[in-house]
Amino acid sequence: MSSLKVADYKQFFIDGLHRLLWQYNDFPTRVVLAANATYSAEIFFQFNPTDIADAIAWGRRSHRALINTRIADIRVPNPENLNVIAALETSGITNNLLAQTKTLQPGLLSSFNLIRGFRPKGTAADRVTSLDFKYDPNSEDAFFEQHFLQTECFRNVELGGETVKLFYNKFPLLNFHGLLIPGNYRQSFNSKQDHVKKDLVQWIWGVLAEAEGAFTIGFNPFGGYASRNQLHFQISLDPQEFGITDPVWDINGGDQQYPAHVDLCKSPDELQSWLDAVYTQDNAAFNLLIIKEKDKGSVKGQVKAYAFKRKFQSTYDCPRWTSGFAFAEMAGRIVISNAEDYTTLTADMVKDHLGEISIDAQTEVNI
Repeated sequence: MSSLKVADYKQFFIDGLHRLLWQYNDFPTRVVLAANATYSAEIFFQFNPTDIADAIAWGRRSHRALINTRIADIRVPNPENLNVIAALETSGITNNLLAQTKTLQPGLLSSFNLIRGFRPKGTAADRVTSLDFKYDPNSEDAFFEQHFLQTECFRNVELGGETVKLFYNKFPLLNFHGLLIPGNYRQSFNSKQDHVKKDLVQWIWGVLAEAEGAFTIGFNPFGGYASRNQLHFQISLDPQEFGITDPVWDINGGDQQYPAHVDLCKSPDELQSWLDAVYTQDNAAFNLLIIKEKDKGSVKGQVKAYAFKRKFQSTYDCPRWTSGFAFAEMAGRIVISNAEDYTTLTADMVKDHLGEISIDAQTEVNI
């Protein structure tokens, strides 16, 4: 695959889940299977629900057996995996999908995702006050290079001349939610000393420009709720899953002001300049949502980036209903993992929090 194609991406995604179901007995891969197959209706109905339920039950039994026997040469899964299996097992997944989404107001969406609440925070829990993060690409922090994760990679592809790995997101918040891992860019975006190489910005923009169909790329840097320090992009298929793309907002030509400050970049050079300014100032974190719109016949859809400058994680108080606003939340898709909070969340609550953590070029940041 020399370019992204929606049909190919979906088929690779689903084929990989079938492999996880029938070829692997590794517990974490069963978590990936269950979480993704129960998130999207399009994926869910590619499987026999009984097979999914059996896989979840197997995972729970396997986890308990490993812990009870304490076999030295078997890697015992992390506790959060058991939590995910328990949540799946008690949620009636043979009859119901777990994910729900509703509109709080035009341009602001709320998504209930029980599984997402069990996601390990990793570096998203760190207190960060600078973009100047020292990262050794040969260290154990090269998370996606670890051997035990390779079953979660559903495809190796060449895109724009770069070797890329496509991983499942074990805790998805979007339909067909994957991770795109460029092979030769482990440090970029995560260090002030080597921030955002120009060829990386040009590369990811070019990959989207050549794509067939609509795609989205999200990015969280260190300090902006990245949970892992190895460079990775969040890839999905539908720009309309993000409220920021709604035509109601002024940045899209509408008459309402988006509740967070956002800059719209319409070329890779504009995005590069924007990122250069953020890293030069080094007083704030950021998040990115880059979208490729649907093609219209032979005319390729437009590529554009919504760029959010915001306060560093852990330097402000989060409301109890969120574990933190990352790229999706900044872009108007609020992920909630508690059913009561999903019911009581209002658009005003979201707008207030976006306004609190968002900053613009004129805002003085006190850390």
